[in-house]
Amino acid sequence: MQQTTSPSPSGNILQSASHVIITGGSFVVGSQSNVTTTVNEPNKWLEFLHRKVAHNAILNAGGRADAVKCFPGTREEVLARIEAWIDGKGINRERRIFWLSGPAGAGKSAIVQTLAERCMARGVPMINFFFFRGDFTRNRARSITPTLLYQLFTLYPELKPLVGAVFGEKPMILSQTQYDQVEHLIQNPIRTIQEDSIYHQPIVLLIDGLDECNSAGKHEQEVLLQVFHGLISCENSPFIVLVASRPEPHLTMTFNEVGSCAESIFLDENYRPSDDIRLFVVAELTRIKNTHHLGRTLDDHWPSESSISAIVDKSSGQFIYAATVLRFIANSSASPALSLDKVLGLRPVKKSSPFAELDAIYTYILSQVEDWDATKDVLAAQIFNSAMREPMGRPVHITLHTILHPVGYQKHELASYTSDLTAVVKFEHRRDELIFYHASLSDFFCDSMRSGEYHIDIDAFTERIAPAHIKGIWDLASSIVSFLVVARVNQPTPSVDEALTSCPPHFEWRRTIESTVDPFVYWFSWFLEILQKLYFHKNNQLYQLILRNWLIWFRDLNIVPPGIDFESAELANAIWKEIITTKSNLVKGETPCAQQRAKKTPLWRRILQAP
Repeated sequence: MQQTTSPSPSGNILQSASHVIITGGSFVVGSQSNVTTTVNEPNKWLEFLHRKVAHNAILNAGGRADAVKCFPGTREEVLARIEAWIDGKGINRERRIFWLSGPAGAGKSAIVQTLAERCMARGVPMINFFFFRGDFTRNRARSITPTLLYQLFTLYPELKPLVGAVFGEKPMILSQTQYDQVEHLIQNPIRTIQEDSIYHQPIVLLIDGLDECNSAGKHEQEVLLQVFHGLISCENSPFIVLVASRPEPHLTMTFNEVGSCAESIFLDENYRPSDDIRLFVVAELTRIKNTHHLGRTLDDHWPSESSISAIVDKSSGQFIYAATVLRFIANSSASPALSLDKVLGLRPVKKSSPFAELDAIYTYILSQVEDWDATKDVLAAQIFNSAMREPMGRPVHITLHTILHPVGYQKHELASYTSDLTAVVKFEHRRDELIFYHASLSDFFCDSMRSGEYHIDIDAFTERIAPAHIKGIWDLASSIVSFLVVARVNQPTPSVDEALTSCPPHFEWRRTIESTVDPFVYWFSWFLEILQKLYFHKNNQLYQLILRNWLIWFRDLNIVPPGIDFESAELANAIWKEIITTKSNLVKGETPCAQQRAKKTPLWRRILQAP
């Protein structure tokens, strides 16, 4: 079991962060916030636009862990049909939007990646955006217009002065709706340059993983579909759009509204995926046999036809199963024959589950982990982090070490605990985070019926780390992270109650961060709201005790004038006024450490008295 360690300056979560913004009531660790920028100066708009581009969302971006394409010779029927649509052959040209859908792991992203590369090879004008839920730089809609525009500049450099004029007239255009952004920055400028051309070649817009856009839930995905429909429906539009996603109900209904304007493919057995999977499996096992360090121990008849058929049959038409199995065999240090035998000996937990076979593979891979308790914590921290939200509901990214350090984990340990899981996850050292190769993996862990003994209870994880974060506060950043962690608590436990009622750790407010006072007040006010939700109706007496405790802690930071109001939480103002008017005395409920801290000169007074 890990021992809790005390924070030290070397563990400062802001020390090595490259994107730390504290402004306008928003605090983000390792992420980005919206920043208002003036773009009226010549060419400043272009620099501003480039900062908004999601580079990982573009074809062949170096930061994409999921950049896969179709194995040669596979999905040819699907690719041919879509390319015929792109070329306007044999399909109603009025259908200018194409929906490529299918279950998780069916290979949609590989098809879009392959289409994009083929468009480039054939000289077909093409722009693209690859959404991915696990990458915060490309799982939101706000960067889609800048990213598409960035690619259009490469195809049509003459667009730049037209777009620059738009920024001159509308410097806040990127803060407006998706409709306005696409209309003024893409639709109108493209129409202008094409009016001067006698050749109107279609521009292909490829959108992959729309269902992984997390900006504002399902509504934002629907809005983007409607925006794309508007883009291709305007008069003389050069655009045609392909969207790939899972067949989520809300997307199905939105496509139904589009009606006759849409062409579609659902990746099912009609396209004979088992034939393609067999081709892929045979080729990959041959490669493993030729490259694995124990490949020379395999006999001439390995793999057997029955083994190949077993993998194909268990794939159920989804490439994700075959890809996971083959990655496991290739990455295992054991003989490929032994690894394949272990895979074939697995049995699904539940026959009724569509992911039963995949779950069986996940379960076996997890059974090989040496220290499951530690690995489980790292996985739980990643799932916890992916759902982290700041007060306005925007995602907040913090490092795995930041989440796990208060419960005793050191940064250099984290990658080791997931080293047995290379078939399903990737540890990103630069960003100190895990990348799940498949979106279904998180669902697997959180569903006890699917994962069984490998179930990850995020509520229990939160209730365990919350007391450690509260007691481990030692600076501005760690206090805000603690507020974020407490906000994820659904049902307070005795350990959470004890941590919130104990004397919170005190830290000195450095003069170098005086500009962060207002944002910190914003975060603290939000924290009081969280306390109200947790305790006010369930245990009002305990709520008042905890509220008083933290208001005294906040007062003793000596950072704000006594006249501040806390209207966000019940009873907060009354208790606040009480403790600031009797600060020279030991107020009922105050601890000796709080009384001692109260003797210090407030920062706000030192600021006013400074020469």
